[in-house]
Amino acid sequence: MNEEKIKYFGAGIQRLINKQNLSQNETYAMFAEILLNQQPDLQQGAFLAALVSKGETIDEIIGAWLAISDYDTTPAQLDPALELAENSGTGMDSLKTFNVSSAAAIVAAAWCTNGSTWS
Repeated sequence: MNEEKIKYFGAGIQRLINKQNLSQNETYAMFAEILLNQQPDLQQGAFLAALVSKGETIDEIIGAWLAISDYDTTPAQLDPALELAENSGTGMDSLKTFNVSSAAAIVAAAWCTNGSTWS
């Protein structure tokens, strides 16, 4: 791994530890290096921990999202003639509450299997 990149990345981590915000472009670049595995695991973990500890700004969230979109997302190619329903949930929480998104997925699958259409 490039020693200069590691030093620059470490300086970004130190800024976060010092409660300084990163720009959208800086955050994008740092997330890109993580997603491309261009930083050691220790640096990656330190960056994420420092960012969470400081608290993310809107610019930092946007930079992270753009990097994830560019480096870790495959756009879906869908047939526009097909009916499509999307249902995304986060899964079970620590309180063991009822997961509504799972039930909604079952209802939607049963509805579509029955030959019904969405109107």
